[in-house]
Amino acid sequence: MRTGFWQRRRRQILILISVLLVAGMVGAGGYVGLKIQRRRGARKALARAKEAYAKGDWLTAGRNYWIYLQRFPNDLQALRACADALLKTEGEDEQRRLSRAIGALRRAVRLDPGDTESMQKLADIYLATGQLAEAETIARRWQQADPQQAGSYLVLAQVYERLGRTSEAIDLLKQAINRLPDQDRLYTLLVRLLGAQPQTARDQAQWIRRALAACPDSAIVHLMAARY
Repeated sequence: MRTGFWQRRRRQILILISVLLVAGMVGAGGYVGLKIQRRRGARKALARAKEAYAKGDWLTAGRNYWIYLQRFPNDLQALRACADALLKTEGEDEQRRLSRAIGALRRAVRLDPGDTESMQKLADIYLATGQLAEAETIARRWQQADPQQAGSYLVLAQVYERLGRTSEAIDLLKQAINRLPDQDRLYTLLVRLLGAQPQTARDQAQWIRRALAACPDSAIVHLMAARY
C-alpha cells in the first residue's frame, strides 16, 4: 500500500510541476506579447509625431513624441524634437508643458554633454521662469562645453543682474568681449548695465565706440549708439 501511495503522490507532483511550467510559459508569452505590442505602439506614436512636426502641428507632435519616449527614453533626436515641439505649443497647460520640455532637454544634455543647443534652451527656460540657480548652473556647463558662444555669458550676466550683482555682470561681460569682440549682444547688455550704474558715463561712451568699431554693420549696435 505504501508503494501505491508514493506512486500516486509522485504522479500528483509531476502533474503540479507540469501545470506550473505551462502557466509560466503562458505568462511569459503574455508578457513578451504585451512588450512587443507596446513597442509597436511607441513606433506608431513616433511616426505620428514626425508627421505632425513636419506640418507644424506642435501639440500633436509633442504629445506623440512624449508617448514614444516613455518606451525609448534615450533617443536623442526624439528628445530634442519633443522639447522643441512642446516649447512651440500654445494653449496647453504651460506648467506641465515646460516641465516635460525641461525633462527632455536635461536628459538630452546627460546623453550628450556637448549638446549646447539643448543647454541654451534650458538656460532660456530657467531665466524666463525665474529659476536663477538652475540658469546659472546650466550656463556654466554651456560655457565649459563651448566658451566661444556668447549666449552663456549673456545668461550668466542676466542672472547676476537679477541677483543684484551688477558689478559681477559688468566684469563678466567685459571679459567676454575681450574673448569675443564681434558679438554685438555682449556690448548692448554691457552698455545697458553701465547706464544703470553711477558715474559710468565715460566708461559707457568708451564701450559704445568700441562696439561701433567692432560691429560696424550691426543694427542693434547703431540703435544702442543713437539711444545713449
